[in-house]
Amino acid sequence: MLRLSTIALAAAAVSGFEMTFTNKCSYTINLKAAFGRYVCDIAPGAANTCTQYIGAGQQGLFKHTEKDDVNLVEYSTINSNGMNFVWYDVSNIPPMPGNCNSYQNCKDVTGKSGFNVPVYVTPTTNAGQGSCTELRVTKADSGDAYLFPADNTKTHACPMDTKFSVTFCPEGGSGGNPSASFQKYDNTDFWGNDIGRFQVWGDANAKASACASGCKGNDQCVGFSVSGDFCYMKNAIANKFGSGGVIGGIMNGNGKCAATQWNTDFYGNDIDRKQVWGNAGERSGQCCNYCNGVGNCAAYTVNGDWCYLKSQVGSASWSGSAYSGRRASA
Repeated sequence: MLRLSTIALAAAAVSGFEMTFTNKCSYTINLKAAFGRYVCDIAPGAANTCTQYIGAGQQGLFKHTEKDDVNLVEYSTINSNGMNFVWYDVSNIPPMPGNCNSYQNCKDVTGKSGFNVPVYVTPTTNAGQGSCTELRVTKADSGDAYLFPADNTKTHACPMDTKFSVTFCPEGGSGGNPSASFQKYDNTDFWGNDIGRFQVWGDANAKASACASGCKGNDQCVGFSVSGDFCYMKNAIANKFGSGGVIGGIMNGNGKCAATQWNTDFYGNDIDRKQVWGNAGERSGQCCNYCNGVGNCAAYTVNGDWCYLKSQVGSASWSGSAYSGRRASA
């Protein structure tokens, strides 16, 4: 929540700044600007992409999803009195907070959190000049974030020509994000392994979201297929077929597991194995879900198309192809 009360609304800046984005989450980042304007979709693992060049006299924000109950990367290049800065912050203030005076007070007043994904905002040039420093916001009440309307020490300033890197889920994994819970595959059916069905309504996206919500509420559900007006929940993702009009969905880990440990194999202690699909982030999320559906599963390792469930973490060793995760409750 930028507080620029000492800065007149006149643009004296003569240049601009650059912001690039990296996604270490296990799900796609749906990057939006103010008023929900679409910017880009950032796939898991994508780095230094979707570059934005922002000139003088601008004020705006970036966020994941168009919802209002999310954290905001805010900026302003509005200057006066000969100044030439980009002002920036991360706001975790819940929407419509009124005059609340702490994060908990704002949360109690609004019934919302104002946070949906961990993020770092890092100046890659000019760092260390004045308040030009990295912001690390990894939880709802992070000290680097604006937490209530009068939390006015949280605005930072860098020289106008600064380059920034914004990293979502900097520690990897699902980032504890409940809102981006699945990966959608158009014209795809995961045949068989049905554990239930229910009716869904709306357009294709609405049906997929409704199906994912139902799946998320079922501990056995790791994916789904939407065919016509019905959602078919699955306890395994297998038998992948192209099927016109059918929507396939694979659930992500949703914070059920700790951050993915890349190039790591938890050797031994195997209790089962399951096939997984998609990119590395998606496979890790699927494997996490499988692990959470097995009572004695403490961890997992993904290697190739296979998820290996583990009864205990055991010893970790480096691997050029494997990556692993621990169950959050383990």
